[in-house]
Amino acid sequence: MYPNKKLHRYLLNKQYIVIPIGSNSNNHHTITATINGQTCCLVVDTGASHTCLDIMAVTDTLQLIVSNMEHSQVIGLGNVEGKLSLTFIESITLGEQLHLTQRSLPVIDLGVVRQVFWETNQIIIHGILGADFLSECNALISYENSCLYLLQPNIAD
Repeated sequence: MYPNKKLHRYLLNKQYIVIPIGSNSNNHHTITATINGQTCCLVVDTGASHTCLDIMAVTDTLQLIVSNMEHSQVIGLGNVEGKLSLTFIESITLGEQLHLTQRSLPVIDLGVVRQVFWETNQIIIHGILGADFLSECNALISYENSCLYLLQPNIAD
């Protein structure tokens, strides 16, 4: 199952949590997460500075409240400007072991991302797992093992 078994065992011994990653035909990587009890698909994007949720996912799937931040602008995919919005989530779970609670997350329109993933692989995207979260959890990506390895933030050195 894990081509690089030595790496896998080493990271498990260091208390890393293993999360399988999928990839589409464009070589974008995704993981499954649970946000407030709802299953979601997040794009793993090391180039995105922040983890964020799609406005449609927040309002339709997750049924969360969105608050607009006055006088705040955000530049997103393709240098498209928009207003910054936030939502509050009670819990997010990745894999079966990584649980985080009470977080505010940015909300943006990921329409272009949603469209690309749907057209290429019929995958519904709910958000992006960005560098802030990946850094906080000391993330390691093994493309060989098709896994994202994360440390629970409170045990990260």
